[in-house]
This record gives sequence, C-alpha cells and structure tokens, in this order.
Amino acid sequence: MEAYYRAKQAEYTHTEAVEAGMDVIAEYIISDHDETTDAEVLPIVTQRFLEYTLYYKNEPWRIIDVEGVYNIPLGGGVTYALTLDLLVEIIRGPFVGEQAIIDHKWTHDFWTPTAIQMAAQIPKYLWTLNKLGSTARIGFLNQIRYRKMKDETPDKIFRRVLIDPTQQRMDNIMAVQKKMAIEIANLKLLGKSHLLAEATPSYSKSTCDKCNFVAPCNIETDGRDATDTLRTMFKPNTYDYNEIKLRRNLE
Repeated sequence: MEAYYRAKQAEYTHTEAVEAGMDVIAEYIISDHDETTDAEVLPIVTQRFLEYTLYYKNEPWRIIDVEGVYNIPLGGGVTYALTLDLLVEIIRGPFVGEQAIIDHKWTHDFWTPTAIQMAAQIPKYLWTLNKLGSTARIGFLNQIRYRKMKDETPDKIFRRVLIDPTQQRMDNIMAVQKKMAIEIANLKLLGKSHLLAEATPSYSKSTCDKCNFVAPCNIETDGRDATDTLRTMFKPNTYDYNEIKLRRNLE
C-alpha cells in the first residue's frame, strides 16, 4: 500500500501506481520468506490489492503524507512516536477541506462496532498531529478483508469507518498512554534481571495459544535453561523511538 500511495502522491498515473505496488509484492515473492504461510496468504493479498485499487480508483482526497513519522514529548522523560499510513486533505464530499488520517487494516473479518469504538490508535494519532500543528480532526479505519468468501462483492471486502473522537476522549486516551509509557520507562531503568524477576506468566489457553513466547516460557516453567531457544528464535528489539527524527509535512 505504501508504494501505491507514494506513487499516487507523486502524481503517477493510476496504472503506474498499481505497478509500483505490484513491484513490491514481486520483490517479496523472490526474497527469503516463509513460503508455507505465504503460499496461502500471498495470492489473496495480491488479489485484494488489485481489487482495492480498482474499487477506490478515484478517491476523494489529496495525499499530504505517506508513512510519515511523527513524535512528541509527553513529559516524564517519555516520547510518543507514530507512523501514519496516510494523511490526506478531503477534496470532495461532506468533509471537504478537512485533513484526515487513513489507517489501513488488513483483517480476517470487519471489526465490530465495539472494537472500533474502543480502538485508541486513530485518536492518539489525531491528538499528536494536533499538537504538532495539523488541523486533522477525523480519521478513517480502512478495512480490507483478506480471506476467501462466497460473496466477494466490494461491500463485503472493503469498509471505511469514520472515527471522529471528541477532544475529551483524545485527552483521556493520551493520559493513559503517558502513564503506561512512564511505567515502562521506569521498569527499563531497573534492568533486565529485575524485569525477569518481576514478570509473572499468565497460564491459560486463551493467552498461551496466541503468545509468541510460549516456547521459552514452557521451557523455563519446567525449570530448564531457555537461553538457546531465545537466541535461536528471537533477537533484541531495535525499535527505538529516540532514533526517529521528527518529520513534519503538514502543508
């Protein structure tokens, strides 16, 4: 999606933008990846991408930023950073003249109303952009279903939902974000040994079925050393917000 929208931002033709997106898919296919999983996923993702670009060929906006990186200090020694899928200016329809966030979500099924209502990502993004000078007040959850269905009409595959949070809701969500960020920063200061000592496993089917760390957890629960498993299956997290330079493109 990034390559497709970068090409559209650069005013390539529709065909050229689609080709840019397909080039990324082709590069991935010939790269080193999990062929077992991708044999099932890649064909449907490729199909959905082509269907998406046709269905949304004439979108009602001007692209301001694609995959833009923004960050803002929250106080207490912590910084909130984000990467937007799209920042646009609406040029047609009921929100003409407004800036909006577009957040792409590839999903098995459309999100429930409750999941959409409680999702904090777009409100956090809007709050941050407002603090940095953007006038964006709304966002759209851009859902794309990637599973095969009997009924594959566009309304069953694609759905864009308006997210229009109040200022109070955005403030409350960011207050929780700041609290959690400070707690995490303080824990990091205590060091790895303290974190391991304080960590408490949660043993349950619902948790363990979806946990990426079930293998080393299972080994350590037996009282065995999981060092080799950790070294083989994982690597240190290199995602450091401090290395991200603020790039503001809010014209």
